[in-house]
Amino acid sequence: MIRKNVVLAVETAFAGGSISLIVNDCEIDRWVGVKEISKSEDVLLGIAKLLKRNNFEQINIDAIVVAKEVGGSTGLRIGQALGRGLSKSLNCEYKEISVLESLLIKRNKNGIIITAVMINKIEVFYEVFRTENGVLSQSLNNAARCSLETLKKLLVQIYYNNFIFYDLQNEYASDNLSEIQLFSDKKNINLRESLSTYLGLYFIAPYIYENDI
Repeated sequence: MIRKNVVLAVETAFAGGSISLIVNDCEIDRWVGVKEISKSEDVLLGIAKLLKRNNFEQINIDAIVVAKEVGGSTGLRIGQALGRGLSKSLNCEYKEISVLESLLIKRNKNGIIITAVMINKIEVFYEVFRTENGVLSQSLNNAARCSLETLKKLLVQIYYNNFIFYDLQNEYASDNLSEIQLFSDKKNINLRESLSTYLGLYFIAPYIYENDI
């Protein structure tokens, strides 16, 4: 019998948060929170439901991945504390990944890539990355929080090859800047996944590769 690699990705830094259950490089199920801020008991209940629904036990989990650096501070603390506690009790790997970096997954492109996630209707977190040969080479700035208007001006002022935007209000990520009325002539690519999905997949394959989600 082939051993399955099981990753549990937990994102509690934005809105109600989400949990992804990834088995052998593929997301098989997810849980999405409905409250404004995820509570630890809600996340634990979500994890239990996911595992039960897919006939997994906690002892089968190989790694737990959570969000770091960007998002609501309360949500970040909840996810990280929960992730550390679970990884210790289950004796499995624990990893923290920025959601802004995880949005680079499945991007076989070189040059400057900007990723951004909406915080609310008027604010975003964004970061600028450089990629070479389809692999992340460096972050060109620390993740920053700004107004949507400031981001619009930034996109006009600096050169970039690709922009990846995740709108929490609509629960999808997109290269389509017309969704937020920004100017761009870049190719449009839709990424209809939860933020936890990107965290989990980026943990498994932390490089940019072809074929979009």
